[in-house]
Formats: sequence, C-alpha cells, structure tokens
Amino acid sequence: MNISKNFTLDQMTVTETGLANKPDEQTIESLKRLCETILEPLFESLKLPISVSSGYRSPAVNRKIKGSPTSQHMKGEAVDFGIKGMNKQDICKKILELDLPFHQLINEGTINGATWVHVSIAPKGVKPKKEFLNAYGTQGKMKYQRVEVA
Repeated sequence: MNISKNFTLDQMTVTETGLANKPDEQTIESLKRLCETILEPLFESLKLPISVSSGYRSPAVNRKIKGSPTSQHMKGEAVDFGIKGMNKQDICKKILELDLPFHQLINEGTINGATWVHVSIAPKGVKPKKEFLNAYGTQGKMKYQRVEVA
C-alpha cells in the first residue's frame, strides 16, 4: 500500500526482529505526513533511491532494538535511512538546504561502523524545533551533540 507517491507502508514498517510491527490508523497518518513533508521532497530533489532502515516501530520492536523509550518511531514520526551514493553528512546538508520542516535531524553512527540519518517530524499541531545533532556510540547508548546551523 502506497502512503505517498514513492513510499509504501511496507518500507516504513520494515523490521528484522521477527516481531509484529503493524501501526494503527493514527500512526499511518503520521507516517504519511513524514513521507509527504520530508522524504518525498528529498527524493524529488535528489532523484536517488532512499533506503529506509527503520520507520515505524511497535513498542516491542523498539524495546528489542534498545530504542529510546520515548522514540518518535513508535508514533510514526521518525525514520532512519540512507541514500546510496551519498554520505550522511551530505544528506543532512541537503535536508538543511531544502529547509524541510524536521523536528530532529540526527547524523548517527555506531562504533561497529553502521551509519544512518535519523529525521523526525513534530507531532501534529506542534511547531518543528529544527534540532540538528550528531550521535555516536553503541546501539542503546548513543551520545548526542547539538550542531549549530548558521
């Protein structure tokens, strides 16, 4: 089922945990908003495939992967992804350049070499705080540092 022009519900609910990961209607609406306001404009600008590694997470999936207990992934308001042929710094720069309405933008990496970009939208009716962070560490124990945007 497509939830936007170029993104499907399957892409936005992918998990390798083997656990059920089915969002409710309200969460699907949030995923649609995330795709329409962040992922679609980014895709249209770059014309490069966006590879989602984590979109919606059920509470059980979030616990299994040691996600934050307050993760916006559980509300369908966040996505982790990469773009083939682009490093994560360039992806973050492009999101900033396009002035997309993100709540949080995080350039993330782990000590084992995994890297991804995390972007979230504000809850419906809330103004995006436009917080940009770098994060590094191990899954479940990331250290975050705020990045000032000129």
